[in-house]
Amino acid sequence: MTDRISVLKSNGVRVDGLRALVKKNSILTQQDLVVIEAGDLIVRQLCTGREETYEVLDPGFHEKFYDIRAAYHMEVRRCDRARRGKLAAD
Repeated sequence: MTDRISVLKSNGVRVDGLRALVKKNSILTQQDLVVIEAGDLIVRQLCTGREETYEVLDPGFHEKFYDIRAAYHMEVRRCDRARRGKLAAD
């Protein structure tokens, strides 16, 4: 996994420092320490200091299977700053 992400839960909890692979409409992370739900926000930290924000449409959780770790293969859509600010203020 090459990207660093944060998960912003709807209850205001923020979990930083997760590793993921971010694509246009999907994010894959091999971790199960944080429960990710539809409506949560994923913030991708870019090396330029900028951030990209995505809304989780479908968390796509997959349980551990033999040697394959548990993972989320999320279906997401990119959000603009105004939406992120509105959700963070709620």
